[in-house]
Amino acid sequence: RAVEAQQLLRQGWENLKHGYESEALARFEQSLQQDNTIYIAHAYLARLYRKNGTKDRVEDHYVRATRFSTSVNPEVHALACIEYATWLEEE
Repeated sequence: RAVEAQQLLRQGWENLKHGYESEALARFEQSLQQDNTIYIAHAYLARLYRKNGTKDRVEDHYVRATRFSTSVNPEVHALACIEYATWLEEE
């Protein structure tokens, strides 16, 4: 399942890179169906939902991104926390 999750994540990045945000959102969601602990998928989903105004989904994904980013390294976790805190201040 981890391999499938990574493939979907890469497809999401490619979609995002080429401006296909709705397709990217779908791929990131699909990747989490395979592995719900991929912090970067949660982070990208938070950003995409933030952009389209889906407030309840934004917070859920920021919370998950900060929680799962601890397994990467302290710097990534700090960045995830800063992004979440910035969103909270704007609300």
